[in-house]
Amino acid sequence: MAANEFMGDLDIPTIPASPSSILLPTAARNYELKSSHLNMLPSFYGLPNEDPLTHIKDIFNAVSSFPLTGVTEDQLRMRVFPYTLKDKAKYWLNSLKPGSLTTWGAIQKKFLEKYFSTQKTDMLRDKILLFAQQDDESFCEAWERFNGLLNQCPHHGIPLKLQMRMFHKGLTPSSHNIVTNFAGGSYKTKTPEETYELFEAIAMETQHTDTRGKRIKANQDKAFKEIYDILSKVNINLPLLDVVKQIPAYGKFIKHLITHKLNFAPSEEVKLNKNVSALCCKGSFHQN
Repeated sequence: MAANEFMGDLDIPTIPASPSSILLPTAARNYELKSSHLNMLPSFYGLPNEDPLTHIKDIFNAVSSFPLTGVTEDQLRMRVFPYTLKDKAKYWLNSLKPGSLTTWGAIQKKFLEKYFSTQKTDMLRDKILLFAQQDDESFCEAWERFNGLLNQCPHHGIPLKLQMRMFHKGLTPSSHNIVTNFAGGSYKTKTPEETYELFEAIAMETQHTDTRGKRIKANQDKAFKEIYDILSKVNINLPLLDVVKQIPAYGKFIKHLITHKLNFAPSEEVKLNKNVSALCCKGSFHQN
């Protein structure tokens, strides 16, 4: 037993001189982190529904706005990374060997190895390879969703040529026709890079078309609502068989209103022809 060692020392935890798993360079240790910097940082708790790749990107975005005072952005990322981890994720970082992470690249790799599982990679890669445009999805929306899958799995390892093939294969027949029209024939005579630019151009053009279509539909929905609101204020209480018999008469009346665009005040009297008037005598026709 070494001098000044006692049996009771076995019951007392020992802490390494530098317990952190991240070994910071001197410049990073001397960098002053202000509360405004910390408030800009994202948080990661190690939960199953969290996206570790998005967390890394958020760190990049936050640090890119920090002033560089004698440090590089990589060194700043090393400095702030522990502050972004909470709960289980913080426990994981503290469980790593002290001083084992000496570069930002090592930190990022270790973090993604832990939280970006092989199963998740396989799932995203399968979604790319088996991509299919949905029936209610426009070309622009399908292209945006496909690129979103690629961004979620940057290590998919699928070459551009195969990416373009998988996207085109998953398109609906109507979108296939759009591609053929824009390409002036078969897209197969184009390079993968040219095909990518073709899809980008189609997405931009169809986006403008979709926007115009949605605007027209919104106007139609608004007009329908206005008509519905007016008609919903009118109560018609008539025997069913009489209503069926007099449908032509009511049709002429409604057509007359539309043709002449008549506007009636809430209490204004409406003069009907004798057929409609006779029917109204049997029931009631009034406005709330």
